Amino acid sequence: MNFNIQGLITGADRSQLAQLPGGNFLIHQKAQEDFLSLVELAAKDGIDLGIVSSYRDFSRQLATWNAKVRGEKAVLDSEGVELNIKNLNEEELLFAILRWNALPGTSRHHWGTDIDVFDINTTPEGYEIQLIPSEISQAGPYHKLGIWLQEMVTVKKSFNFFRPYQEDLGGVAPEWWHISHGPTAQVLEHELSIDIILNIVDQSEILLKETIKDNIEEICAGYVFNIHSFNN
Repeated sequence: MNFNIQGLITGADRSQLAQLPGGNFLIHQKAQEDFLSLVELAAKDGIDLGIVSSYRDFSRQLATWNAKVRGEKAVLDSEGVELNIKNLNEEELLFAILRWNALPGTSRHHWGTDIDVFDINTTPEGYEIQLIPSEISQAGPYHKLGIWLQEMVTVKKSFNFFRPYQEDLGGVAPEWWHISHGPTAQVLEHELSIDIILNIVDQSEILLKETIKDNIEEICAGYVFNIHSFNN
């Protein structure tokens, strides 16, 4: 296996990343200029585009995953409501977590091409951003941002960013806040394979490892490759 490819896929290789101004967020070098242009465009429409998460390494994704398996962090249903994981078997728990959290090693955030955004202007003082569906509802703080993002993507004014989870395809829940730099992300999308993902899982200390391996084809088909295409 080409270690460099696996390093880029898991975020272990940070050589292609750049720091965004005004914070600690990293982004792929080839996506940086386009994202700053998107921020500038948003400002003209009264939106102060902030970042919840951009580049995220494998260890951070793994820590979140294992915490959810252990019940230390909430596992949500499709509506963003917490599930009682004591009522779930291992396979049910696996797919419940995958609805909102990528399998470590398959997260698009590892690449630095994908960003979770919010509007600083409409965030109430002291509000803890949850990244759940109700936040984009008409009564939610990010309703305007959600409409604006969809419009910019639809009319191709989003500077090469698209929404891979803009609709429910039966795998990952729709994530209005998640944008991806299409031309750059596609390069690593094409390198992903079941064999690479299995190798990453085998080398890790991930919980539910055997259940993941038993269901790897369904995981990849439904939750890794099953996205709204940049070219659509």
